[in-house]
Amino acid sequence: MNPVVKCSVCGAPTPLGRVFCMKCGAKLDHNNLRRAGGSDVGRQIFRALRLVLAFALLLALVQMVRTVPQKGRIGTSEDAQRFLLRLQHLDSGIVKGQRVEEIVPEAELNAYFHALVTRSRGRGDNPASISADLLAINAQLSPDTLAIVWRTKIGALPLTYEATCQPAASESGLRWNLKRVRMGHLPLPRVVAEWTLAKWVRMFDNMTHERALLNALTHLSIAEDHAIARVGGSR
Repeated sequence: MNPVVKCSVCGAPTPLGRVFCMKCGAKLDHNNLRRAGGSDVGRQIFRALRLVLAFALLLALVQMVRTVPQKGRIGTSEDAQRFLLRLQHLDSGIVKGQRVEEIVPEAELNAYFHALVTRSRGRGDNPASISADLLAINAQLSPDTLAIVWRTKIGALPLTYEATCQPAASESGLRWNLKRVRMGHLPLPRVVAEWTLAKWVRMFDNMTHERALLNALTHLSIAEDHAIARVGGSR
């Protein structure tokens, strides 16, 4: 590109060799020598990139704070009690070394979660409680897939997390294959997703009985609106 002199008054470029600006007639300062269009193009590209980055960050923030709607059927206190009876039945199979199977409806599982969250508020020292920072937790059961939504908040800002995984049997016990984790509607990268899920799993650390029972299952299959859990027999 040909060198030009930028007018210090109106900013218009004038070819090198002229004394006065071709646009406004002001005397040119030849210290403003530059390549025609080069600097402007560079600045325009930088501004465009900065705008794209700002828009991407704003979009990510909006997706992050968009709450995920409640999933799964919510049961009653009677459903929570029926879920406890199913746990006791599975426990008896472990103690007696017998094969015991239970069909667990989605509504009963969510009712049990609701009871745990309600019990935990203000009672963080309760050994049967979960994290007192949790506002709600709901599960949705669909063929071979478990989706769990946690609802919490930072100050007055509500936040939701959603984890979707699949159960898989192994010689060492039941394990979960992680499919995705979202913060609000923002999908998290694999490493961040695993770290986030591990953080939320720790809120069940006080639930030693439930965790032991889950590890003792020899079979767990998930269907629409219910799960089939079994103890005893081969894995």
